Amino acid sequence: MNSKIAIIGGGASSIAFIDAFIEKQTSNSPSPINITVFEKSKDLGPGNAYQGDAESNLLNTKAGYITIFKDKPGDFFQWLTLYRYRWQPLYPNLQVAENSYAPRPLFGMYMANAFDRIVKKAFMKNIIVKVIRSEVIQLTENSDPLPITLKTLCQQSFKFNSVIVACGTLSKSPFSPPINSQIHHTPYPISTLRRNIEKSDSVAIIGARLSAIDAVIGLIENGHHGKITLFSRSHLFPFVRGTQGRYKNTYLSAEFITQHYTSLTLSQLSQLFIKEMCHYQQMHPQECSEEIVFPPTPIKDLSKFLSSEMVKANQNRGWQAILYDTNSILALVWEMLKDADKARFMTTMMSAAMSMRVSIPYENASKIKSYIDNGQLEYIGGDTQIETCAKNILSVKYQGGVSHADSIVYAVGSPRDIYLSDSELIRNMVDTNIAKAHKFGGIDVCNTSYALLNKKGKRSASIYAIGEVTHGCFLFTSALDIIVKHAHNCAKSVHHDLNTYTQHALAV
Repeated sequence: MNSKIAIIGGGASSIAFIDAFIEKQTSNSPSPINITVFEKSKDLGPGNAYQGDAESNLLNTKAGYITIFKDKPGDFFQWLTLYRYRWQPLYPNLQVAENSYAPRPLFGMYMANAFDRIVKKAFMKNIIVKVIRSEVIQLTENSDPLPITLKTLCQQSFKFNSVIVACGTLSKSPFSPPINSQIHHTPYPISTLRRNIEKSDSVAIIGARLSAIDAVIGLIENGHHGKITLFSRSHLFPFVRGTQGRYKNTYLSAEFITQHYTSLTLSQLSQLFIKEMCHYQQMHPQECSEEIVFPPTPIKDLSKFLSSEMVKANQNRGWQAILYDTNSILALVWEMLKDADKARFMTTMMSAAMSMRVSIPYENASKIKSYIDNGQLEYIGGDTQIETCAKNILSVKYQGGVSHADSIVYAVGSPRDIYLSDSELIRNMVDTNIAKAHKFGGIDVCNTSYALLNKKGKRSASIYAIGEVTHGCFLFTSALDIIVKHAHNCAKSVHHDLNTYTQHALAV
């Protein structure tokens, strides 16, 4: 039987899913399996995070640690070495080592090449991958042999056995009030931001994480000389990455947790972290121990905070190695927490945890500090309210006053409320009861099969979702190793369901 699969999105989740699906095919299918990738942007592979953009956008993981392929550790650095002739003309002065932080557009080139490699690998298993460059806006389910109908923005319809929603990070809706041409609802691509903002503009950036840092550095390195203000709603800023390598957790591990707990509380998690820190220090007695305060103290002086962080970043920071290794257990831990603890974490701890968990390279910290010190960048903490005043002048209200701006940039990540996102598809899926909004953000899926759950909790037999749109189910879904893990788990489910359907159809 000729199976037809659609993947909505052509980024990291899509590549990892196809790679995993190929692995599940132990032999060539007697009939071709058709996979159609729908991607609304011009680039295949990079997605929003790694598209060809400003060289100043740096990865926050060392080059030698990154891969899109589950069983090929260090594949990115190997690609950099083997394909230097492809990227060196674009980055003539760039020296890349295993421990360096490469530009994200360079990783985007790697991802585009990885997509090409996957297509060729799939062909060897009689899996045909094709691409349609169009935005998907609607899915409908029916009882046909091909039960899912997909409609694109240009009103074309296609039918499939299975659909995987892998649309990556969603931006804030451009129709959220106030509506103004100088309000930018995503900083990406930075190159577009540079073109649309005058170099003399006063700019307010709402957010203070990685995308906000990309926006600040990208604008200033392009010659922007107007005042820029960072508004951190949490009063926090990312910590700076130390020099440590990888570490394998003993207590904050799936094996230890499943052996000793049937459920978890936030207090127990805190105790496990302390226990892991003690174990790490015993294993690394030569390293200086660092006092960890959680939640971190609100930042009043960003320059002073960065000065302290840059000193600490010149050495190994064991707590960062421990947190990085928890990527493998985050979904398990999130599932074991009770809803009351989840709600408490989301409302009072999430921002603090992200500031510590998602750190920045020393190089970016140094640049931000220099902008603060020379007066071009200002940092303000607290909640904000955006308004359009008389004569279309924009203003940002905060606890200490009002700041007027010529341009405002939202750099806040995917909205947790899907109705505040720019995805017509996701809104339509919820409105038509194909999916339901998750109480902690995104849409709800079965946490083992990744199949969509509707408002009654019924599992879809044909539609699945992976990536950032499932963050309510899995908490943290944007790290590449987590993306790869979820994509492989989802591919296993889709492959199993398709085989079951095929066997049933043949029996009938």
